[in-house]
Amino acid sequence: MELTVDVSQTVPGETVSVNVKGPVRLPDGFSHGKKAAAADVSFTGSLCRESGVFQTGRFIIEGSLTAEIPAVCALCLKDIRWTVDCGIREFYSREPGDIDEWPAADNILDLTQAFAANILTALPMKLVCSEGCKGLCPACGKDRNNDNCSCNE
Repeated sequence: MELTVDVSQTVPGETVSVNVKGPVRLPDGFSHGKKAAAADVSFTGSLCRESGVFQTGRFIIEGSLTAEIPAVCALCLKDIRWTVDCGIREFYSREPGDIDEWPAADNILDLTQAFAANILTALPMKLVCSEGCKGLCPACGKDRNNDNCSCNE
């Protein structure tokens, strides 16, 4: 299921509310070699069709994006769910010429790739289950959050 918005009924200069929910597939390997994950995404914001002689095919979508992502703790390897909250502002155009514009084909804005890009850039370099995660012992492999080991590591 793709996250799309139909803009066929918008008029230049008009701003409309947009509320969409659904899955966004993230690329393979983003979380320590796991297969691609699907983030559960919720977006609330607005869509504006720009007005002006040269802007009638250009749209701006901006608002608040929340995503819950299945991931793996980088330290103890437990499965976790990570939440990302970020503000976004993306440009779409029927004739994309700028590197910062997404295509608006057939009066449909596909928000999926823009949302995935925003989610990935909002993630920290290392996803951990908690700030106090002790991780795995490098010598014996025990989860130091649950067990003490007698290794000198």
